[in-house]
Parts: sequence; C-alpha cells; structure tokens
Amino acid sequence: MRRYQVVFYCEKTKQTKIDIIINSAFTGAYVYAKSKMVDLNEHSEDEWVIASIYDLEIEFQIDKKLY
Repeated sequence: MRRYQVVFYCEKTKQTKIDIIINSAFTGAYVYAKSKMVDLNEHSEDEWVIASIYDLEIEFQIDKKLY
C-alpha cells in the first residue's frame, strides 16, 4: 500500500483542500480524487479541481541509489 496526497483547488476562493489517502496504486488514488471532486462540486457553489496527486512514498526512496 502507498500513501498519496491529493490536493484540490478552488480558483474563485483561492482555497486548497488536502487529503492523504492510502491505496495500492495511482489509479485508485485518481479514482478517489475524481469522486471527491464531484462531491465537493455538488456541495459547493464554487468549482473545485484536482491540483495534484503526489505519491508520498517517493520521498522515502530519495536516499536509495538508482544505479
């Protein structure tokens, strides 16, 4: 399982919302993000978009040699 940070952004209000989720694949994080974006837009007059989906596990792999 991997940790993903999903950032949502509203251009009108300049607000961001950040969710940290655990999923086995990027595809699962993307499906979650799309679903959450739809939910945010249904319950708000402002338009929210997915600003980024970031794999948080990468930060722990930086010290490993790639060669």
